[in-house]
Amino acid sequence: MRLMSNNFEYGYDAVDTYVESLFLKNDAVLEKTITSIQKSGMPQISVYPNLGHFLSLLVKISKSKRILEIGTLGGYSAIWLARALPEDGTLVTLERQENYADTARANIEEAGMKEKVDIRIGDALAILKSMIKSEEAPFDLMFLDAHKPSYKQYLNHALSLSRPGSIIVADNVIFSEDVIEPKENDEMASGIHQFNQAIAKHPKLDATILPLVSKKGLDGIALALIK
Repeated sequence: MRLMSNNFEYGYDAVDTYVESLFLKNDAVLEKTITSIQKSGMPQISVYPNLGHFLSLLVKISKSKRILEIGTLGGYSAIWLARALPEDGTLVTLERQENYADTARANIEEAGMKEKVDIRIGDALAILKSMIKSEEAPFDLMFLDAHKPSYKQYLNHALSLSRPGSIIVADNVIFSEDVIEPKENDEMASGIHQFNQAIAKHPKLDATILPLVSKKGLDGIALALIK
């Protein structure tokens, strides 16, 4: 994929690398985390470094103290989020696969974030229902990056675990052009399409989608503020 500007051509990867060179430094812990994810055989679907940095800035700007992450994988995004929390901050992160959670736990401990991160293992929807039932304290920021067909359900539960001023962030909301007009048998694209429609129309949300480019190609991230 290429970007055209005047008479110059840029690849998405070149733009991504340029931004990284401006704002990111070498980080041995995060690089080791990526290596561990690759060696474990997990899907290579962690957020890319520039998006990790963006999430970190969002935590700081919003002064979030309680974060909910749906989809831990190997802990890469969890480290970005946890590092941005204040000393008394907490990140609750949900992961279905126990072996993924084991890798994430080791990476998070290596990053020195063990005391800030609470990894909960199991089906995310079931855990969320349990959290709502037990009247868990609301979260300041919630990051959705898990099973795409379940995004709309995650949203409904996230609203029950929020307060006015809470922020909902969702990754991969334009992972394919099929999201715009999903095919009938495309569960992933349909799930994201329904989620995007929901945040656009929900009366309690002030939301938008930011298209993004990276080495992975074109994608987008959704941002929603609870009114």
